[in-house]
Amino acid sequence: DATGEVAEAGGWAILDGRGAVITTWEGLRSDAATLRVHQTDASGTSWASEFGAVSEGDLFEWWGAIDCWVRYLVTGAPVPPPGGSGRWEFPIQRISYAPTGCAGAIPAAATLRAEEQPPPLDEAAVTSPIWHGPFLLSPYGDWSGTWPGLPAPLPGPVTAVDAQDDSWRSDDLATVQRHPLWRDPDLPDDWMLIAAGADKNSLEAVYATDRGSLGAEVYIVRYDGEPRHTKFIGGEKAHMIGGYPFVALGPHIVEIFDTRSGILYRAQIHSRSRTLSPTAVVLSMMPE
Repeated sequence: DATGEVAEAGGWAILDGRGAVITTWEGLRSDAATLRVHQTDASGTSWASEFGAVSEGDLFEWWGAIDCWVRYLVTGAPVPPPGGSGRWEFPIQRISYAPTGCAGAIPAAATLRAEEQPPPLDEAAVTSPIWHGPFLLSPYGDWSGTWPGLPAPLPGPVTAVDAQDDSWRSDDLATVQRHPLWRDPDLPDDWMLIAAGADKNSLEAVYATDRGSLGAEVYIVRYDGEPRHTKFIGGEKAHMIGGYPFVALGPHIVEIFDTRSGILYRAQIHSRSRTLSPTAVVLSMMPE
């Protein structure tokens, strides 16, 4: 609905932060703040009960083609229709998108295919470059097309850092553990922290197993806008976990991006002697 009123069954609009209807593909990928949709679809079916069950952290996907779609995170409770309007609103934030197949004005005949909780991205889904949070996922094999540019920053309270502040540059274990980004990872109690380093924007720590061999490395960094390029190969997955973009770089390495703070967390497990989930380790480093 180009007017944004969404007063008729089957109508929908995606609005920017100022309440204006988005009319370009680029806007869907960078400016979307609200989905406004009529609770009755074009066939006369009411979706009121399903809309009422949507909650913060859910996903939905706007689909145009295999290389033209956007996945959004619902960032708050839906707003039910006032009076008899039948019009629901969902606060949203762009998380993932395939940008290479569409540009310019959105055709009037474009439809919304809203898929609740879309499945993880895997090798079959990545046929062209995809932005997933701060991760640039490339297809398996060579890509001969144009690479997409950096995405617009995700909205959210990214912690401000004084660029001149070098007071946290240190390799002293005790000093690093006092860093504002520090969180003790959930590792076996008999593993030992053997090395660590930090500067104003990041920290890294290395742990040894009870036998003295390399056990795990953890890494925390304030995302600086540079893409973290990931080439998809068999077995790798990209999805959401707890509302955050997640990438598995193989069975023993994971990265999760906290959209609230703009901080990226990574764990690599080297020890094969224990059953230890790198995903659980990363989640243990993230704030509640």
